[in-house]
Amino acid sequence: MGGGPGREDRIAQQSECGDRGHLLSAGSRRAGNINMGAHEMEKILVIDDNEVICDMLYDVLNEWGFCVEKAYQGMKALPLVDEFQPDLVLLDVMLPGMNGFEICRRIKSDPEKEHIAVILLTVLSDVGDRMQAVNVGADLFLSKPVNYKELRKQIGYLLGKKKRLADMEKAESVCQFILNLVRYMDSELYSQAKEVKRYCDRLLHILNFSENERVEIELGIAFHVFGEFVMSHGITRDELEDMIAPLKLSGRIVPYLRDEQSEMFVDPDQKNVKVLRIVEKFCEFKREGKNNEEALSALAVMVPRADKELLDGLKRQISAEKFMENLKSGKESI
Repeated sequence: MGGGPGREDRIAQQSECGDRGHLLSAGSRRAGNINMGAHEMEKILVIDDNEVICDMLYDVLNEWGFCVEKAYQGMKALPLVDEFQPDLVLLDVMLPGMNGFEICRRIKSDPEKEHIAVILLTVLSDVGDRMQAVNVGADLFLSKPVNYKELRKQIGYLLGKKKRLADMEKAESVCQFILNLVRYMDSELYSQAKEVKRYCDRLLHILNFSENERVEIELGIAFHVFGEFVMSHGITRDELEDMIAPLKLSGRIVPYLRDEQSEMFVDPDQKNVKVLRIVEKFCEFKREGKNNEEALSALAVMVPRADKELLDGLKRQISAEKFMENLKSGKESI
């Protein structure tokens, strides 16, 4: 089989990646450049020893607006992963030198590369091969001949998922920074935030909220408590919104900032905000000296009928905690 492009070709090719979006025709853009970012094109590495298939995938992916590299031999795959740093690898299973399963295993077992999405392409179709694909960490297993409509859909899904995970990691880092800041500025507010987070985490589990929603509420907790601190020092809500406006996350943060005029009544679509408001109010009642039952009763009067499901979830959480406490003290039997 023929070798992949030389180093000079690869360097020239990569230098074009940032500009290729401008070179695509208007027609190809209308055809659906599904993943071309505003600042940097996503990179896909294609490895297939069938040069015709490999070249065709290369051309199609270029037309879809990706920055693409290719190789025809398995032994070239890992060095190219290091050099090209792709977002996704399209990998044939039956390769000379090193098969696709082994390449995938090595990518996914490396902490610095495990984030790279891997799609295995093969004519193999038995259950054992699919199980092996799962065992080596492949994100997807597609059969040949390639269905390009399905391939495009799956690439879009995997790259979108990768971006969402990266955004979540950024959001969690911001949350931790804000909470650490509050911890040193006001230890009491920090303790209150940790208590709210504890109740929110368990309630979200009961209500089957997604991991994305959990991270967003954690973001809301962090900026809400930060807002409490700065507003207690004379900063207005409008000034606080101006402070956070430069953040890319600001649109997700603002709804969580307290509005005293409509404490329990928020946009019906903002379910995450409602969860946080209900939990915060419950914790506030507890700090005032109410027991769990009294706090829940007071909440029941305030919570709109449309949000009773959230309140019922909190009640189930409190009941479960009470049962576990009684179990530990020997008051309940299984």
